[in-house]
Amino acid sequence: MPYQQDGGLDGYQNIEGGTSEAAIPKDTKTIRAQVLAILEQYPTMGMTPDQCADRLGLDILTVRPRFTELKNQGKIEATGATRASKNGKQQKVWRLKND
Repeated sequence: MPYQQDGGLDGYQNIEGGTSEAAIPKDTKTIRAQVLAILEQYPTMGMTPDQCADRLGLDILTVRPRFTELKNQGKIEATGATRASKNGKQQKVWRLKND
C-alpha cells in the first residue's frame, strides 16, 4: 500500500505488510499543527525532523511524515542547509514557507 499524503493509514505498515496500530498517530492534523508551531519559533534557523520530534517528545517515525505532508501542502520549505541527525546522517533543515 502506498503512503497517503493526507496522513492516512497506508503510510504505517509493519514489515509483515499489515498496519501497525502502535505506529499510527492518533491525530495527524494535531501533530502537523504542532510541527508548524515549532517551526514558527525558529523562523530563520529552521529545524530538522529529528529536532522537532525531540522538542515535541514524539517518535521521529510519527513526525517525519508530517514534514512530508506539510512540504506537499506548500507550508514549509527546505532552507538549503543540513544538520546531522541522531544517527549521524544529514537531514534537511526546514522552515515555514514565506509567501
